[in-house]
Amino acid sequence: MKGSLHRLRQLLHKLLRGETITITAIGGSITAGHHVNDDEVWFERFAEWLRGFVGSKSQVIAVNGAAPEEADLVIVELAVNDEAILEHVENMENLLRGLVELPHRPAIVLAEAMAFSNGGMGGGGGRMHLSVLLDLARTMLTFQTCSTILWSESSSAYVHCLHTDPSSYWGNPDTRHFNARGHRDLGMLLASLLRDAACDMLLDPVDDQEVGALMPGMWTMPYEYGQLPRMRVQDGWNPNLDHFVPPFKPICLSTRSSDPRFNLTPTYTDGWEHWVHPDYRDKPYIMATEPGSRVSFELETNVGVIKMYSLRSRTFGLGTIVCWVDDDVDKGVTVTGWWDNDMNIGRFATIRNDLTAGRHTLTCEVSQETSDPGGGHEFRIISVMSV
Repeated sequence: MKGSLHRLRQLLHKLLRGETITITAIGGSITAGHHVNDDEVWFERFAEWLRGFVGSKSQVIAVNGAAPEEADLVIVELAVNDEAILEHVENMENLLRGLVELPHRPAIVLAEAMAFSNGGMGGGGGRMHLSVLLDLARTMLTFQTCSTILWSESSSAYVHCLHTDPSSYWGNPDTRHFNARGHRDLGMLLASLLRDAACDMLLDPVDDQEVGALMPGMWTMPYEYGQLPRMRVQDGWNPNLDHFVPPFKPICLSTRSSDPRFNLTPTYTDGWEHWVHPDYRDKPYIMATEPGSRVSFELETNVGVIKMYSLRSRTFGLGTIVCWVDDDVDKGVTVTGWWDNDMNIGRFATIRNDLTAGRHTLTCEVSQETSDPGGGHEFRIISVMSV
């Protein structure tokens, strides 16, 4: 699914003018390079191809793991992580609206990596209708490459794209993270998308031709390309044409950010501490273990939404916290760490979605109550987000 490719064309115009561009990737463990060398990661393979494609006329700066304000192209790879549930649809739209409105108005591409786990090869998260609503390009490794794997009766084709290691925590073969061949295929699939867009643009350079003149109002006109819809994808229909979703200015404060501007640092703490598991140094938390422990964070919001991302587990003895904003203790939201699920992963909890724009204080306290059968009260915060 390509969309209008309007912003990809704008990116290509920058390259033709010899401008420096910044390409970035946001993703999960696949984009982080799980099981492969740094130079084998799909984003590095794509960046290497792009530098060769443009030659010495333009400089290509590649940033993996963040989307700085100067981004000209942002590739989002989160399909394997996102189940097809409404929570992830909302989270993905929040992310995409924030990216689309970055200062350089970057091109956005959804890169759907392949997986053979979780009951679905490409995840979900409402990608199809979000890519249509926001006019985004979407590439799917699942269906456009490795077709022999999907149809072959031989397991050798299946293993061809997967990492094998008898000692791997993720199984042998690892059906969640593809190997260097899969990374190569995804990188070259993105290269094919950009190359096709360049060929189409050069063959048909007019980017403002009339479209849909026979049925005005049904088709997006060129002057509308790059504009955001006035309503969110899960909102009910609002016929008032003056109604617009405010501009998204998302802020994510994370324990895993090395940038001081985005590191999750409490403004007040009593009983909470920065904690890292000795065997997993790359996964720090803000953690507390005793009921009554409090922690506060200062955040700015434009749309009025504050969310918390915290660890959930059935085996870690996780407890429950209550979180509120400013002095509205009576509007506190209970966030539970324990769940009856085999996976130990982070999940978002919406604390408020009706705040006024401006600065607010988020406060959380460990509750005496707990859902953990063993009576555990430990709680681990990963990040806090405001929109």
